[in-house]
Amino acid sequence: MAANMKQISVSHAAKMVGVSTATMRNWARAGHIAPARARPLAFTEMAVLSLKTQLGSGSLQKLKTRANKVRSEENILPGEYASNSDLIENIKSLIKFVKQNQLRMDAVLYVAALRLLVIDGEMIRTSETDLFDADSYAAWRRDSTRVEIEQWRNCLGEIKNNNLYSKCYEFITLTDGDDYLGLLYQCLSVEGGKSEGGAYYTPSKIVEDSLRHCINPAYKSFLDPCCGTGKYLIYAAKLLQIKPENIYGFDIDALAVKLARINLLRAFKHHDFSPHIHCLNALENLATGEIFCVTNELLGAIDIVATNPPWGAYKNGGVLPQFSPQIKSGETFSMFL
Repeated sequence: MAANMKQISVSHAAKMVGVSTATMRNWARAGHIAPARARPLAFTEMAVLSLKTQLGSGSLQKLKTRANKVRSEENILPGEYASNSDLIENIKSLIKFVKQNQLRMDAVLYVAALRLLVIDGEMIRTSETDLFDADSYAAWRRDSTRVEIEQWRNCLGEIKNNNLYSKCYEFITLTDGDDYLGLLYQCLSVEGGKSEGGAYYTPSKIVEDSLRHCINPAYKSFLDPCCGTGKYLIYAAKLLQIKPENIYGFDIDALAVKLARINLLRAFKHHDFSPHIHCLNALENLATGEIFCVTNELLGAIDIVATNPPWGAYKNGGVLPQFSPQIKSGETFSMFL
């Protein structure tokens, strides 16, 4: 077999072109590169080199744009906040400080949550010495919020450079927008990581418009199986007038789940409840029937489901039999539909 007709795996092809394996699969499905073999997916070396040449010459500009997103190390501000100059400057200054000092994103978001809860009047900061010490806060308005913060703090472990995080705390003076924590998380997350996992910010108007078509007094419970930081959960509770205790959300991103739980508590300040938002994969771990599965009780109990599924990410073939046999690609967006 000639060298340029040699078959190479999808992961090898992705490395040659400089994109993710998910992107290579997507391009093959769209017909931009012909597979030499479907299962397991493989390409000829000649086809991969040809694709790489076309990307380099700019003749496949749309594909190049998508590929660049995967490689991007940029921090992107969602467009819907473009008119809020004060908020943008606040976020940009905070991101710059975080990057310059190489601070941990999870700790920065924890600090942001603390700051917003203090602004909300959920508790009082009684000591300026240790931002991460639970004893530095008192007069908690709700036990549920206190428990949420304590559990998150326990997950952080040892925190170094405490004084730098205290400066982050002082950065946060604005709470414009319905999801400051989600916005900050999106901006701290590099574009390449979001593209690889298929996770992108959902504009508020899209969330609101989609849910307005679902208003029905008979709906008493709601589920978002890919809830991210909780925007659909909050809008569903308010627009559909569903009690926050009957709002359910799942996501594979543990940090996003923590933010969603805080966001839902902040949205309903007069309810003392523990949010039903869990870190799990809705494609694999939903209502498994196992004794400790937290979602078993949801079978037949959810009135409405709405979500913005991740796109551009792929699952292995092991979960395909659970879904429509027409779904061949493993693309997660198709599975959620």
